[in-house]
Amino acid sequence: MAANTFIAKSEASKKALKSAAILKSLKINVLITGESGVGKMSLALEIAPKALIIDAKKELSFHSLLNSDNETVIIKNFQNITDLD
Repeated sequence: MAANTFIAKSEASKKALKSAAILKSLKINVLITGESGVGKMSLALEIAPKALIIDAKKELSFHSLLNSDNETVIIKNFQNITDLD
């Protein structure tokens, strides 16, 4: 998915997109929550278009995260993480 593909029509979406623009320049962790299909991944990619994407449903290897060249990581299905060891 290419950056700049997030379409904001509702006021809530416009606020989220404005926040994403601010977050691009900050080095902080961001947790995006919401129902399935509302555009969480699109919003995450607006903030960090070159991020490494890991699906916690399938794999979550902190060893691979530490050895990654990427500074930024997007963890999909974060709620599925049960063991942080």
